[in-house]
Amino acid sequence: CGLTGIVLSTLGAEVVLTDRSEMMPLVAENIKRNLPGANCYGAVHEWGSERNTFPELLRRPFDVIIASGCVYHEEAIEPLNRTISEMAKEETKIYFAIDFRFDIRDNRESDFVAPVVRKFLEQTKMRMSPIEDTKLDQNFIKRSVLLYECTV
Repeated sequence: CGLTGIVLSTLGAEVVLTDRSEMMPLVAENIKRNLPGANCYGAVHEWGSERNTFPELLRRPFDVIIASGCVYHEEAIEPLNRTISEMAKEETKIYFAIDFRFDIRDNRESDFVAPVVRKFLEQTKMRMSPIEDTKLDQNFIKRSVLLYECTV
């Protein structure tokens, strides 16, 4: 839980990892074990909550938002969109890693994730551009994951 943020923190970024309250002990443990004293923090956040209820760490707009493994339940689409809109400013860079859980290049439908992801892509208010495989290290491409660069 929080691997991407932990890696970014080791590279010097100030990072706030968010998750639901039931996941926060795992987030806190991962930060403690991997980044003692680093600029990495955990904050409980429920998508779609009003900005004035955000923890203090989340009340400022962010320069970069990275979301991975977030789109897998249809009821999460609207709250996730609302939260990102609240946390982003016009120049915020937003990156999504969306795991379809099957090789998307085979052009086949597999499990419950694909229809939810498709609905998210249709309903989001963000401008989403896929990041082409040619821009990625070929040794680290997961064939079920699509990466998107987004703006609000």
